[in-house]
Amino acid sequence: REAAEAATPKRGRKPRKKAEPKVSARADGEKDAGGESLSPREEPEPTRRPRQPESPDQPARKGGADHDGRRRNIDDYETDEVMAAFRQVYRGRAKIPEDDLLRETARRFGFRRLGSSIMDRLKGHLRAAIRRKILIRKRDIIELETFHMEEYTRDELVDAIDSVMVKGREYERDEVIDAVARYLGFTRLRDTVTAPIKSAINAAIRRRLLACRGSVAWRIG
Repeated sequence: REAAEAATPKRGRKPRKKAEPKVSARADGEKDAGGESLSPREEPEPTRRPRQPESPDQPARKGGADHDGRRRNIDDYETDEVMAAFRQVYRGRAKIPEDDLLRETARRFGFRRLGSSIMDRLKGHLRAAIRRKILIRKRDIIELETFHMEEYTRDELVDAIDSVMVKGREYERDEVIDAVARYLGFTRLRDTVTAPIKSAINAAIRRRLLACRGSVAWRIG
């Protein structure tokens, strides 16, 4: 009977668990006094820094950057680039509210938000586009005034030639044609774009506003 009682565990008591050996919190490769290697310390997980919001005046990652990856601000874009962007926004459309035009143009350069500095800069370019007869304002609506190069009169193209050529410098005729096309927001040099400009160059020569020698031309007026 005594042997049976000894073999039967008492109710209400649970067997104790053996204590697990503690892991030393020393660095990897560190040894104790006896020369034995100690257990490596567990490294904490790296903390993630909160993502900083992008400035509204800075371009988004997918746009507004040079080929070498450097990001640009709105002041780095030339007026002719913005003229071309205005025309691109009007593809398939003829009338756009001014705020929508500025917002969509900014997005084409990779800017997600239309900040105050971007808006002011684009408004200046908008005034230039109106002077160049690319766009026309009708109250709060901005319309595309010239869809094709042939819609410009010869006198208007001669004025554009005068604007892009610096007096005293010689230009190849093709260089002048390209500069006038970009000045008016055209990026593709099709025959319908180049033919009216060539005609305007010849008119400027007849009016003695330009002089030429072979394929080279320069301003004299």
